[in-house]
Amino acid sequence: MSTFDDGGYRWRETYFVFFRSAARPTLEQFEKTFGRLRKQFELAELKANEEGLFDSARIIAAEANAAIDVSFVDGEEVTEQLKALRSEIRPVAEDDDERKKLKLLRECDARLDVLHFERVTDFGFADDEDEPDEMLDPGALLIVMERLVKLCDGVGVDPASSAVI
Repeated sequence: MSTFDDGGYRWRETYFVFFRSAARPTLEQFEKTFGRLRKQFELAELKANEEGLFDSARIIAAEANAAIDVSFVDGEEVTEQLKALRSEIRPVAEDDDERKKLKLLRECDARLDVLHFERVTDFGFADDEDEPDEMLDPGALLIVMERLVKLCDGVGVDPASSAVI
């Protein structure tokens, strides 16, 4: 079940982690990476392929009022998206670190989709897109992105701002 199907959450944003498919983590590596953060995160709906490689998971960050769905994607969809992204990011790459990450994107052929959801509560704002239900803490998303980038030796991307992470 996707968090999109859970009426207790509302989608907020999507980030990506691009990496070489050879660096695709196993489900065990994923669990170990986030298992160290048990006080902050709860893992659910963990899935792997036949070889034990990571496919998808839900990360629940109750204190941050958030859930984060992570899923693996590869193939032509990723290749096409990377071509477009490189041309969008190139003009805004401001320092050597960002330019290095842009070069690394040329080697990538896989990605993790990182979908950030806000928990919806019953405080009178559930139907109003502009009013927060409770304070959504973006820190959970930032921690997840940092861990995923490190786990896959990849490049995090915020497609809304064409920023590399």
